[in-house]
Amino acid sequence: MIDLRFEPSRALRNGHLQTLWSSFGRRYRRVPSEVHTVAVDSLTRVRVRVNEVHDSRAPAIVLVHGMASQSDAPYLRALADKANRAGMHAYRVDLRGCGQTESWSPLAYQAGLTSDLRAVLETVRQRRPQARVTLAAWSLGGNMALKLVGELGHAARRYVDQVVAVCPPIDLDACATRTDGRGMARVYRAFLLRSLRAQVRQRARLGQERFEVGARLARAKTLRTFDELVTAPVWHYSDANEYYRHASALPWIARIRVPTWIFATRDDPLVPFEIFEALRLDHDAVRLQRFDHGGHCSFYARDRGRDPDRWWIENRLIDLAAVDASLTP
Repeated sequence: MIDLRFEPSRALRNGHLQTLWSSFGRRYRRVPSEVHTVAVDSLTRVRVRVNEVHDSRAPAIVLVHGMASQSDAPYLRALADKANRAGMHAYRVDLRGCGQTESWSPLAYQAGLTSDLRAVLETVRQRRPQARVTLAAWSLGGNMALKLVGELGHAARRYVDQVVAVCPPIDLDACATRTDGRGMARVYRAFLLRSLRAQVRQRARLGQERFEVGARLARAKTLRTFDELVTAPVWHYSDANEYYRHASALPWIARIRVPTWIFATRDDPLVPFEIFEALRLDHDAVRLQRFDHGGHCSFYARDRGRDPDRWWIENRLIDLAAVDASLTP
């Protein structure tokens, strides 16, 4: 049985401190990996960093980053290393256009896009047909993972055996409102918008954007405005509201039929906890784990216990990937 009780670091009982520590408190060496390319369609490729072990039947974990991140982020490097040490295959996915792969696709990723993950999972299944596959995704990647397995329903088992979503923004409208707020929200918003603007400018240099970049970016002072002026028109939505409705995983969660874990915290500064309290789970496939502390995708623990370090959520993901999800209480 996996112990899912979490006690935060005494110094990091504040959600903002937990969240910021997850970005600035890590020190991991680079993990050597093979770089593979997965074709999504005739115009789009995504990069997967592969760290495999010798046993072809060993469990596999597919790792997906969040917004303004990439497959070589410290937390994914750490997880790939931990997975290998536990005897598992690890596959780190770059969402389309991330990690300096803008030239690999004509469009950037968006929160409801599931074709990239489906193509990667299909490739992993073909590569390791006897492996038990866990899809583990952070933040915006978690929204995409949940939406994918909801869209697939029972057919998801052809691609994946288990899903773990950490702090997923399953209601994009509510999350945009939270991030566009005052106080510390300004810090997170500035960071996210800086990354989004950089991606758009790079695509403009490649001649990929369909509109005058400078004027629109100058007006995009909030996430909602960015999605109104950039994301929605690029993906043929009428406005940000329509984009949020179509891209949010929330309506799809009731259709999930593959074992799924959702980790959510009450002190998450980016994802309002209320969106999880409204969930109606009418079947056993989806298990919502609620925590008072942990910030946004951090979960830095009070002590190591029996773990190799204090990054609690990373160590629990390895535990979950190591066991048959259908047998986990």
